[in-house]
Amino acid sequence: MTIAIAMAVTLLAAFVAGACGNQPRAPTPTATTSAQPTSVPASPTSVSLSPAPIQGTEAPGAPGLVAAGAGLALPPGFRANVFFVGLTNPTSMAFSPDGTLFVSQEDGIIVAIIDFDGDGKADGASGYAQGFFVPLGLAFHDGRLYVSSRGSVTIMQDTDGDGQADEIERIISGLPNGPHQNNGLAFGPDGMLYLTLGSTCNACIEEDPRSATIMRYSPDGSGGEVFARGLRNVYDIAFHPSDGTLFGADNGRDEEALGVPEELNLLVKGADYGWPDCWGRGGGTNCQGTTAPVVELEPRSSADGLAFYTGSQFPDEYVNDLFIAMWGSHSREAGRKVVRVQLLGDGDSYTAQVSDFALGFDRPLDLVVAPDGALLVGDYGSGTIYRIYWEGSGDDG
Repeated sequence: MTIAIAMAVTLLAAFVAGACGNQPRAPTPTATTSAQPTSVPASPTSVSLSPAPIQGTEAPGAPGLVAAGAGLALPPGFRANVFFVGLTNPTSMAFSPDGTLFVSQEDGIIVAIIDFDGDGKADGASGYAQGFFVPLGLAFHDGRLYVSSRGSVTIMQDTDGDGQADEIERIISGLPNGPHQNNGLAFGPDGMLYLTLGSTCNACIEEDPRSATIMRYSPDGSGGEVFARGLRNVYDIAFHPSDGTLFGADNGRDEEALGVPEELNLLVKGADYGWPDCWGRGGGTNCQGTTAPVVELEPRSSADGLAFYTGSQFPDEYVNDLFIAMWGSHSREAGRKVVRVQLLGDGDSYTAQVSDFALGFDRPLDLVVAPDGALLVGDYGSGTIYRIYWEGSGDDG
């Protein structure tokens, strides 16, 4: 570990201790919660997790990908650097309208990270809010940050400009949870709030009709309805930039012997996607009347964070492609990478081509397109945010 990495880790550890009293998880915030984290400088601006290998050398075990810096393997022409290091199990990321990156940590702290000079490496970080119980989803709407944490959704904003949330309101509560919970959330072209809600079991008949669904609400949390069902555990959702269709990656039953795949689904109002009995393209039983996925993904690879590429930095052929963070399996070598999904319209649905885009992570969980067009990947396992950008030359840079 370099001195710079050690400094960043030490600073973030001190921040967590000061904000949470060294408790692994804090209670869910209420409407009167006041955030008290301490602002800390970040020191990762010249950090690389490992010496940058020479670009153009094919990475071992990654056909078509080359060593591209920061320990990652990427397609030729792409490079990677460490944007920030020292987080505690980052779970979700979202950019505010002013370009500040907000990151949720599993320990319940929301961190704001800023690249002041625009060089693609963070210059500062501060605590924005605390006290959430397993926050797994972030989204901005009308200048307010929405946080999906276990059993609830909270909205907040900084009204006095001191860098900490001071207006906090829980708008949804009492959501069912068990081994899974409410995860990612996103706002649709219709202005409505869409929320993923996992199952309370591996394979069962749920008592609460909201479990294993995509829910839809008004922005104030009212009028909740089931939008789509039969989805065991969708971690994240994303709307297609061109036509506004909704996509989600569902994590299938933990049935190693059955080879149950993960799925990328086109999520349609009123559709049933088969869980718990049916999976993939006709696997299992009771598939009649259910909707098959756009594409099957590797079994037990845990398909999680989603992001459509909407920037202008990557080559044109990447525009509107979907990137998925594959967190990985505990039981075998699967996932631990980012895949690229090229979607092609096919009547009322899509066909898809999936390829490996980035390897070298510990546990990648979420990703987001930065204002400068780079792709940021939050690695839950290493506490690192990687920045992937297009260089287009064979120089090591």
